[in-house]
Amino acid sequence: MRLNTAIGNNQNQKIVRSWLERLPAANPYGSGEQLLEIQAFIQQNEHTPSLRLGLQRQLFEHSSQWLQQLEEQFGENACNHAALRLARMGSKVLAQQLEGVQQLLKTTLNTRPLLSWRRRAQQELTLALDIAQRYACFALRCHVDLNASYWLTTHYLYYTALQQGWLRQQISSGMTILTGYQHLQLLGITDGKHMSGAEIETTIQLTGLLADKVELCKLQQQEPANAGHIYLLDLTRGSPPQFLLYTASLQRDEHCLAFDLSMVITELLQYGATDGAGGRPNRALAVIVAQKLAETWTAPKRRRHNRHTVLQSMSLIAQMRAIRQVLGSNMDRLPLRGKLDYKPQRSHISIFQALNKSDSGLLLRGNPGHQSLRIGELLLVADKLAHHTPSLYAVRWTAVSEHANEVSCGAELIGNDPEAVDVMPMVTSPHEVFQPALRLHASQGDQISNLLIIPGQPFALCREFRLRDRRGEHKVKVTRVHMQTALYQAMEFQRAL
Repeated sequence: MRLNTAIGNNQNQKIVRSWLERLPAANPYGSGEQLLEIQAFIQQNEHTPSLRLGLQRQLFEHSSQWLQQLEEQFGENACNHAALRLARMGSKVLAQQLEGVQQLLKTTLNTRPLLSWRRRAQQELTLALDIAQRYACFALRCHVDLNASYWLTTHYLYYTALQQGWLRQQISSGMTILTGYQHLQLLGITDGKHMSGAEIETTIQLTGLLADKVELCKLQQQEPANAGHIYLLDLTRGSPPQFLLYTASLQRDEHCLAFDLSMVITELLQYGATDGAGGRPNRALAVIVAQKLAETWTAPKRRRHNRHTVLQSMSLIAQMRAIRQVLGSNMDRLPLRGKLDYKPQRSHISIFQALNKSDSGLLLRGNPGHQSLRIGELLLVADKLAHHTPSLYAVRWTAVSEHANEVSCGAELIGNDPEAVDVMPMVTSPHEVFQPALRLHASQGDQISNLLIIPGQPFALCREFRLRDRRGEHKVKVTRVHMQTALYQAMEFQRAL
């Protein structure tokens, strides 16, 4: 798209509206490129502040619909190559729109050309906060990092509203400017990399409901009893609030505030005893998420194992079907009496770099290609050079790189040398068939028994299965759930008598 930069203000509205109506719905990436160009056109050609504000609002409304399409595609194809490109494009579009509206607000505050400047500045500030809120939610849903200037921009919006006495003004979500700002900070201290899509949606709803419970005040006003619930919010730093254990030794600068979560944590801990009505998210899931948030906000996660820097090339295959296809390719399989509910698919092997490792897992970075590295997914990882037996991992978090077609991935070790097997519950219907699974044998000296990895929801303990491998059929009994993700469960088992 090439917009004519020599047209007048009246034509600007028509041309922007025309291009927005003609965004290529079948090409989300192309739509993102056009949204970026429209943003540049508005900044370069529309010099009337009130008209520019209208165009920015119109652009954001269309962008919000496009962003929803990106989020849906990311949820279906988490962290494959196409999803990564769209996630980065969405982040870029939101970052440029936020910057454009912030520049417009600064110009209005500095010049104050008309008596109506105050009302227009309020509208510009609330629009900027709306964009910032949409950006924070998009970043959580698509596991992208917010751009470098995001937090300084939100701090600027808060400080401006504070100085002008606008903190009680409403934004489009129905929140006040103060509550909306506090909601952004709650999202900022939330680690969405470890959450499933449903947990992220519940987190966004919960943080929105609890944002008005945050107490934002000077550090010296805090009670010692609140230690462990207080974060330091530095308005001059490009970061969300930072967790504090003690506040006595901190310098009492005016730009440093206490972000006190005492009331928020109390609400979260009592959430399971409250009714799920009143616009609240699904109660069962909300209780689980509320517990997670209370734990992580009062005791942010720290590394349990020492990490060692490594630079190793790893072959990576994701998803059970592809893993079984590789593991079973040379197996002398018995003829199947039941038909499996899937068809083998061609494997896609990606090359990742292992950046560091610990006793519990790996930090990987690379281009996943067509593979989906959603949280909870299985990974078969092998060192390309050492020719060791492959190891099975579970994806614990993912993060999209801003500058390349790469994703960072935290992978937790399940075990070594997995084997493709088939299982069927002993107590089942006559039409039940064998289901795909993986087995890992316990190594000598391990504290863990043999493991059985099965897709789906948890089975009851002590449930018996028929297990079929290349040596025949056996009866096994589950004794303990070893690991559970949103997609799989790893269970310890033993031979049944």
